[in-house]
Amino acid sequence: MNLGARRSQRAPRSPLFSDGTFEFVPSSDGHIAGLPTYSSFKSLSRRPVEDFVPRSYLDQAMHNDPEFETFTYGDRPDLKSGAAPLREMNKGDSLFFLARLVEWDDENRWGRAGLYLIGELVLDQVIMKSNTIANPELLEVVKNNAHVMRWHLSPSLERRNFWVFVGSRESRRFRHAVPFDERIVNRVLQTSDEKSAKKQEDAGKRHLVGQGNRECLVIHDPASISNLDEYTRGRT
Repeated sequence: MNLGARRSQRAPRSPLFSDGTFEFVPSSDGHIAGLPTYSSFKSLSRRPVEDFVPRSYLDQAMHNDPEFETFTYGDRPDLKSGAAPLREMNKGDSLFFLARLVEWDDENRWGRAGLYLIGELVLDQVIMKSNTIANPELLEVVKNNAHVMRWHLSPSLERRNFWVFVGSRESRRFRHAVPFDERIVNRVLQTSDEKSAKKQEDAGKRHLVGQGNRECLVIHDPASISNLDEYTRGRT
């Protein structure tokens, strides 16, 4: 899942440190009272959030999705074409997250930007907004998800149905970012079917460019899945 790489220099950037570790800084939800703000961002690197988030954003709300505490990801695969492939997911399938990270050195200077795999959600269950209306107990499972939090604060913010993908204990936030480069396109986006291979390769190259919108790329080929697993586990 391409999380929608932002190119605007005015948007918060996610820093990639020299040792390969990183911070995933969520996109902004504007000024919505009651949601966690950037000032409350939990830095895994223990660096002050003010080092890499502009002060003008500190009082803005974060759209923390995916969240890597209870491992949930919210989307609208029944309404958004880019997320439509998520409807194919079954329990045990993996959802890999692709984000734009920017090199950041110890002198607080920004460098080159690139696309990196930052985590994997191994699907345990899918809980829709409509499910929680019928069974409120399900809200406890997805209470940390940004869509659920927005809905609780103001139902008008989440009028449409949304799906929350809940990860199992096998889910993980990578410690070290995994470059999404030509190597991964060549090793992972290949199938025995020439037409499928071409389609996958073209889709992969679009992801390499990094669209501004979230888009999901599906990988079915067992050999490609094995290569992806090897590539990510060897680098995290």
